Amino acid sequence: MGIDFYKDVIRILIHEGAKSEDIAFQFDIEKKEIDKYIAELENQKAREIARVEAESRPRKPKPKIFEPEFTIDRPKVITTRMDKIRDNYARILFKAPAESKCIRDDAYVEDKIAAIDVTEKKILKASSNKEKKTLFHKLSSLISDLKGYEVSLAQCDRLDEILVRDSIMDIINFPNRYSVDIVAANKPLKIVDGKRMASVESLLGETYDVGELFALERELNRVRNKGIVCNELIRKIYAKISKINSSKALYDAKYKITPETDSIIKKLLDGSATREEYERYLEEEGKRRSESTTVFSRTMNPEEAKKKAEAYLFLIIRDRVETYPIIDAEEFIKTLSRCKGVGSYEECAKARKYTDLLKIINLTSRNLSNQGNFSKAKEVIQSYKKVGLLQEHEIPFYQDIKRSISSINIEELGAMVKEKIQNKKSNEDDEVFIELLNKRIEESGTSLYSIPIVNQEQFQRGVSLGEVWYENLKTHRR
Repeated sequence: MGIDFYKDVIRILIHEGAKSEDIAFQFDIEKKEIDKYIAELENQKAREIARVEAESRPRKPKPKIFEPEFTIDRPKVITTRMDKIRDNYARILFKAPAESKCIRDDAYVEDKIAAIDVTEKKILKASSNKEKKTLFHKLSSLISDLKGYEVSLAQCDRLDEILVRDSIMDIINFPNRYSVDIVAANKPLKIVDGKRMASVESLLGETYDVGELFALERELNRVRNKGIVCNELIRKIYAKISKINSSKALYDAKYKITPETDSIIKKLLDGSATREEYERYLEEEGKRRSESTTVFSRTMNPEEAKKKAEAYLFLIIRDRVETYPIIDAEEFIKTLSRCKGVGSYEECAKARKYTDLLKIINLTSRNLSNQGNFSKAKEVIQSYKKVGLLQEHEIPFYQDIKRSISSINIEELGAMVKEKIQNKKSNEDDEVFIELLNKRIEESGTSLYSIPIVNQEQFQRGVSLGEVWYENLKTHRR
């Protein structure tokens, strides 16, 4: 008899420390076959150790710039209008278009895998082809029982490890020998491949790390008979990788912070920057930009380059609030005004020049609102409103201030909705919030599509309140 008949006994002997030459002599089998089987066992053991280590290894944290602003699960039961908004939000950003109807029950799946493993061992020990055929159909039936359940990639690996054993592959490769239909013989492999693709598809919507996306693509390469579904998933993975890489490049270019930029911003924030330092920075940064940037095939002149450098500086201060938060708004406005040569409000009013002052006010308020400090942002703007003291030539400035306050109110409204989407207290609380929200929207005359719930960031699309609203607004004008 060949080595296959004695594999279980040989495995036990090897585990107990028996030497290959002794086993070969005892069972009258060539030593090289024993050595080959020992190598297979060692490879299996190494793969199992690697799998366990991979499952227990902490996941590498995703880069902050690639993370969605927040994640939620779709509500199991929609009972309130806020639940409908939550469901729409989750459907847009985190779920596949066709919602999976599979049940998640790890205990059930584990029991089935254990039963499948036991059945394979019985096939190995079966003495007749007829008995092997009966047991194979039982194994196939056990795998079919998993059709309505979620199966993880690790569980798919374990199922594949069972199916590629010699006892099973012999039936799959030579079905006529066992009077098994060809379609029935390949059915277990097809089901496991389908489960692997389903698992990859569910992970694809939640994965924002390029390395993890390549790992998903490698999982799909293990599918034996790639069809339309598998090829479409591979296309989606590469499209997402391309989008992330190109978005990261754009983000790095947009928010590239040189040591000089970092230094001047920190001095502006702590109030130590001087006008000479500020002007020197703009001249040097502007010169660097004029040498590397052309507009309509011409080099920018020094003044134009300085304006570009200042716009870039303001962009960093406005958006990179996690690195450069404004703590003392009055001190920042005072320091930046001094550096730009902008006088007090009274001096600007006398000269009828408000543009630079308004830029500084708006920059400060935007930094505060991006931090989520909406009350302080509005307080800064309100302090320059000068209600009752405005002269005729000051009206345009007053209108600009009103627009700034309105913009902050809209952002604050979006932040309130975002917080409610994330945190549900009760059905009653949801309904009270929706009533108040409808009232504020009606009073302000704000379009639902102008209220941001998720800001557009890199590869991630922005989401407005109109897109996740509990009613169908397709017929409404945006």
